[in-house]
Amino acid sequence: MNRHIIKTILFPILLLSLTGISKGQQNTGINTAIAEKFRRYCKAVPREEVFIHTDRDEYIAGENIWFGIYLFDRQNTELSDGNDVIYMELLNPENLPVVRKRFRIEKGIGPGLMVIPDTLSTGIYLLRAYSAWMKNFLPANCFMKEIRIYNSLNPKRVTGIAGTGTIMENRPVVQDSVLLSDRGFILNIDNSRPGAVRVTVNTDESFRKLNSNLLYVFVQTHGIINYNEPLRLTGSATILDLPESILIPGISQLVLFSFGGVLLDEAYFYTPVKETPQISMISPDTFKKRSKIQLEIDPVNISGINTDRMHLSFSVASGPAGEKKADITDYMIFGSEFGTIPEAIRDKKLNQVPLQTIKDFLATAKSNWIDWKAILSGNYPELKYRMEKEYHSLSGHLLRPDNLDPDTGQYVFLSHPGRTAYFQYAKTDSEGKFSFIIPAALSEKDIIIQPAMPERGDIIKIGSSYSDAYFPPVKQSTRIEGKEPSYIAQWSANYQIDKIYGISCTGDTIKTDKAVSKPLRFYGKPDLEIIMKDYIKLPVMQEVFFELIPGVFLKEKKSVWEITMADPITRIIYSMPPMLLVDGVVIHDASVIANLDPELVEKIDVVMSQYIVGDYLISGIVNVITKKADLSNITLPDYAVHIYFSTADPVLYFSSPDYTTEALQDGHIPDFRNTLYWNPSLRQDSNGKFRPEFYSSDMESAYTIDIQGVDEDGRPVSLRKVIDIK
Repeated sequence: MNRHIIKTILFPILLLSLTGISKGQQNTGINTAIAEKFRRYCKAVPREEVFIHTDRDEYIAGENIWFGIYLFDRQNTELSDGNDVIYMELLNPENLPVVRKRFRIEKGIGPGLMVIPDTLSTGIYLLRAYSAWMKNFLPANCFMKEIRIYNSLNPKRVTGIAGTGTIMENRPVVQDSVLLSDRGFILNIDNSRPGAVRVTVNTDESFRKLNSNLLYVFVQTHGIINYNEPLRLTGSATILDLPESILIPGISQLVLFSFGGVLLDEAYFYTPVKETPQISMISPDTFKKRSKIQLEIDPVNISGINTDRMHLSFSVASGPAGEKKADITDYMIFGSEFGTIPEAIRDKKLNQVPLQTIKDFLATAKSNWIDWKAILSGNYPELKYRMEKEYHSLSGHLLRPDNLDPDTGQYVFLSHPGRTAYFQYAKTDSEGKFSFIIPAALSEKDIIIQPAMPERGDIIKIGSSYSDAYFPPVKQSTRIEGKEPSYIAQWSANYQIDKIYGISCTGDTIKTDKAVSKPLRFYGKPDLEIIMKDYIKLPVMQEVFFELIPGVFLKEKKSVWEITMADPITRIIYSMPPMLLVDGVVIHDASVIANLDPELVEKIDVVMSQYIVGDYLISGIVNVITKKADLSNITLPDYAVHIYFSTADPVLYFSSPDYTTEALQDGHIPDFRNTLYWNPSLRQDSNGKFRPEFYSSDMESAYTIDIQGVDEDGRPVSLRKVIDIK
């Protein structure tokens, strides 16, 4: 059997197994089917990207890292409203987090503040950020930025760098001669021609005959389809020119499909942004010490930018200018989709990087988001984490007390103390893990978690909400060895002076205006609502139940208290006791209620009928609500875990001195701020302009103004400028 016959026999099998396209479908509909599969995948597996604008890239141990957070939808490159919490970590070279924080964002934007421990040794640390949804795709899908930290008081230096991934997973480069002889075709992309990207497909006669002289070309850029058309093979070399007008600037992927819809090859190419939106700023180049600095930023004349409602984060800091450093626009070209970017490209302005350097990287690059095997088969990746917006995740493990093995198939209860009873249950999986989805209204509230069967003696271990998926650390690095930059000694002295004089740049806590709906009472309207003040005072709770709550019985048997409930229709006692709560928290010991002083009780809610929460059956409910409604009148058992649940850490305002008067200007308290000014959210005035104002310090130095931001449609803008304080 010759090779051509073998290909002919295998072709239908490949068609059905790889594409999932039915046998009877016409070839003219294959490109439509491919596009539909692609859209379905992008909808099911959306991609988010985080960009973090820090006030500086280098710090003294003990200083603050001020930053602005931008969360983008990768597909439409607009701000994402899918999550309202961002996870931040500062990792040491061993991938161990030295600081972990969560910050609230609204409509994709928010401020952040991280205090660097003053015990850290000099070295390169990694700042990484991600949303809950991005945890599904870690360690690749997160923002990662190297931060250099110096500690002149600690002679120890840490070596190595926290892992940012490798290029080992990228596609191997196969020689054209091998491709043509083995597969019958060669795909070549030339994006050096002005006005169009030229695609050349070289084929041999056997390949053209097998595919009826027809292929399909599919081009996408970060999930948006640019081009999807059949390609008629006209000979050994077929040329297709893709006009730049149909291409989205950024990293595009061209995918070549056979006549039957089988994926043949994929390749990436870069389409530069023709005009990077730049904001303009009116400012002198030099200022005196302790003088007022007034700037004017006018975004009105930026081409293609919606300037009505822009969001800008703004820093003024000492140190190198960094004009060649990547800005928010450069970062979003690659994002985290292609793993580690080579140093020749990473953190650099792309308009200053040779196109050949980018082309060489893309020749072996592979997306860690767009997976054509999954797209064509419909076997999407397992998604363990959901987006956190109105609801947030809390998980843990239930362990047996004797050997700490997971206790599987058991129920765990979650309650919130208060007048409004809130209840959830979860069932442990094969690893003893349980998970709760908690509404945002319970943030900054107390939560009680306990096993449904405390007699088993199980131990509850609450898990971390942060991901433990990391790239392997890079053990050897000499990038911070040798002589430190000259300004680091000055920075260190400045930090020590501020510590001695108690100078701090932190102000009040930034408040959020976001309104969240309060959780409703989980059992709805009770059958009975006993308001204690409406009745005569009774000395003990047993009499309260006997006199005021018909069908519910509080009795003591052999020094053990129990509460039972009768079916309101049949009057038959339920075989299972009712769920008992005090201030909305489940209790398993009826004596807790029996021993309460009726003077402390505000009301009692009773649900007489059997009640179902999910698939959990409850034989009635008795909720005793005290006047304080804070569970302070009872002692929780050892098996119950009491935690303070907070979805985000507080962020403080940046505070700087005001030298309005001559007396303040002539003051004797030194002012040596390394970061002169930080504002994560500049506000436009009535004329649409930004007019930040702040004062210079006592330090003569060059300061870099670094502005990053987005317009109302989420399109990035940026500006860097150096000013001198003399």
